[in-house]
Amino acid sequence: MKYIIILLLCAITFSAEDYPKSTGPVNDFANILSPNTENALTAVSEELLAKTGFAFVVVTINPAQEVSVEEYSNVLYEKWGIGKKGTDEGALLIILPEQKQMRIEVGYGAEGYLTDALTSSIINQKMIPEVKAGNIERAVIVG
Repeated sequence: MKYIIILLLCAITFSAEDYPKSTGPVNDFANILSPNTENALTAVSEELLAKTGFAFVVVTINPAQEVSVEEYSNVLYEKWGIGKKGTDEGALLIILPEQKQMRIEVGYGAEGYLTDALTSSIINQKMIPEVKAGNIERAVIVG
């Protein structure tokens, strides 16, 4: 019985993910963005929200454990409540620099115009070339 409890505690410890609290539209937990870039992205996000009701959030993070960017972004999107309740129009641009992963998580209300094909194209044709060139901050901007 003692070993079962220890195994369960280990499983819980190793499966628990660290989901930070949002600090605003730009959450640079990985410290890869300059203050100027953070300010510019925040201004664009706030203007977009004010004019259209569309929520756009940027996150850079290096989770303590290796994670699936798809699962992590989905949980983070839901935990933070991105997108107005009822319309769910929002998007989360997430970059995991140490794992070399990125994703654009789209709310149900925005899937009609921010399709999987479009977000994949943004990542593959715009962001990845910037990352490969060593310009991760630029990759976030073009994303």
